[in-house]
Amino acid sequence: MDTLAQDIRYAFRQLGRSPGFTAAAVLTLALGIGANAAMFGVMDTLLFRPPSGIVRPDRVVRPYLTRSFAGMGAYTSDVFSYPDFTDLRDHTRSYESVAAYFNTDLSLGRGSSARPIKAGIVTAGFFPLLGVRPYLGRFISPEEDALPHGIPVAVLGYAFWKQQFGGAASALGQQLRIGTHQYSVIGVAPPGFTGPDIESLDLWVPLSTLADAIDTEWATTRNAYFFRRIARLKDGVTREQAAAEATTLYRNLHLAGREPDPHGIVRLGPVQAAHGPDGSREATLSLWLMGVSLIVLLIACANIANLLLARAVHRQREIAIRLTIGASGGRVARQLLVESAMLGLLGGAAALLLVWWGGDAIRALVLPASVPAGTSLDARMIVFTAGIALLTGVLAGLAPVWHARAADLSVALKTGGGVGQARSRLRGALLIGQVMLSVVLLAGAGLLVRSLHNVLDLDLGFDQHQVLVASMDLKEAGYSAAQADAVFQLALNRMQALPGVAHASLAVGTPFSWSFSQRVRLPGRDSLPQVADGGPYINAVTPDFFATMGTTLLRGRTLTTGDNATASRVAIIDQTMARLYWPSADPIGQCMILGSDSTCTQVVGIVKDAHRSSLIESAPLQYYIPLAQERFDLNRRDLFVRASGDPAALIEPVRQALQIVAPDLPYANVRPLAGLLDRQLRPW
Repeated sequence: MDTLAQDIRYAFRQLGRSPGFTAAAVLTLALGIGANAAMFGVMDTLLFRPPSGIVRPDRVVRPYLTRSFAGMGAYTSDVFSYPDFTDLRDHTRSYESVAAYFNTDLSLGRGSSARPIKAGIVTAGFFPLLGVRPYLGRFISPEEDALPHGIPVAVLGYAFWKQQFGGAASALGQQLRIGTHQYSVIGVAPPGFTGPDIESLDLWVPLSTLADAIDTEWATTRNAYFFRRIARLKDGVTREQAAAEATTLYRNLHLAGREPDPHGIVRLGPVQAAHGPDGSREATLSLWLMGVSLIVLLIACANIANLLLARAVHRQREIAIRLTIGASGGRVARQLLVESAMLGLLGGAAALLLVWWGGDAIRALVLPASVPAGTSLDARMIVFTAGIALLTGVLAGLAPVWHARAADLSVALKTGGGVGQARSRLRGALLIGQVMLSVVLLAGAGLLVRSLHNVLDLDLGFDQHQVLVASMDLKEAGYSAAQADAVFQLALNRMQALPGVAHASLAVGTPFSWSFSQRVRLPGRDSLPQVADGGPYINAVTPDFFATMGTTLLRGRTLTTGDNATASRVAIIDQTMARLYWPSADPIGQCMILGSDSTCTQVVGIVKDAHRSSLIESAPLQYYIPLAQERFDLNRRDLFVRASGDPAALIEPVRQALQIVAPDLPYANVRPLAGLLDRQLRPW
């Protein structure tokens, strides 16, 4: 230990004598190590670290269902119906407990004081399954989540509790106005708890109190897909055994009473959502960037090795003298390695400063926007950075060590060293390695730019630029269907008269946000072609919808004000639906029977295919009906506004205009349509 301490002191003296060299080496290493440290923090959040507060997270799993479609490949999803949740909960033996949940945006309060909150809608078994203990009060009981309508109680997130109630224990029993109910605060979640996701939430409420706002038949229908499931395995049960049992259950239930699906497969992934069967966009981006960061680190390592090798030339006489007077080759090698290791650790310290300064910007770029805010530095990050810094320093020091051991002492003592052939070969190899790795980075950057250019030029079937989407959940706020329609119609009239608005329309589906699927039948046809994305998806719209969205009409006509509730039922279909449903006939004038209806709906137009939920999805099956003829209780309305100028300048005027349409309205959420694509566009 004494000799190691001497080596460390000597190394610092040597580095201090060459401040220019030391600064250049530390900065080079800081960039390489810092890139890897920052990406490790992102990957740790997404893939390795379980969400905070979960007890024995290795026993908590997420079910996924993989279905195959002829000619379309396989499609995997973690979104299920409520009966799918009760099937798994009530008819399996491998699971200790099963819970269902979904996260959504809600409005807290009414009128001008209303503000948006993010809420977790959960079954009563949610908190016990995760093993989390309340920081204050208690969690939701089974009685409070009993069907058909639960008791309105709320568990607050720790940060929301601090913000809303100042961290006071008197928050218990306080009332919060959410939708049509006053929710009683019964507990506070522990600090940092976000549930099974890494999405920051304000509060959690029983599923049975709010799901009606989305679908009135959510507890019985298998067509309402907005629930996610989590389950805790019993001790001794493997994921493979539990997945096999769930697969058997799914297939048997389908054969017993649902659409047959003998090839469906249930898979179980870990609690980290990004670690699912198909991963996530953020995880894919993080892995790619981690690979880029490793190449940058290798370039930095080779660069430092070259600097150290060049420095060793000037110290060759010194090293030769030390060896001549009795120092062992091992001691000299250790001294050189200690010096390079010190450089690595100094570079690591500088890297932590870079991560502290810029790491949050990287997290904001790569991670979902709803990830809880906080410093990107923690103990795991520091340990990782120290380890990779030490390893980098030692690897960079191997080149001068090898050179020192191969040096000719007599020549070194007489001449003070020189550029030997072996050293030249080594330096040449290091330079070639740097060039090769740099070419790989440049080629990757070129491909990335090309991919980004292709994505930005992707034809989505609509023009998302200059379009705003405004949402108010009036059903959840207690408005009847007739009242909600009247409010939205008044809002539409206001928007059409607002300065700076080119077009405005209403719809019951929003691209990259939410949509409805409605069964279609054709007279004389027993079956219809399917696509991997499901559907066909229905959208009920006002006549100006296609002009507002910038969607191209290919054939036939668009909707008009004459397509009202008393007129003949009409629909406009997309080109994929036209091609698959009527491959050898003219779709215009054809009859479609929608849902359980028996009335014929006539196709009057064909529009360009429009992406529904993904930038890289296959062409969807979509059709549009007049909102005035909507009769399927689709519940929701969104208002679309196309700006004639800068859409950002219209956000606040649109929100204010909506908020005064009627008294006691919930919060009006107005956002750019292009922003809904951000999460999918960001990885590119």
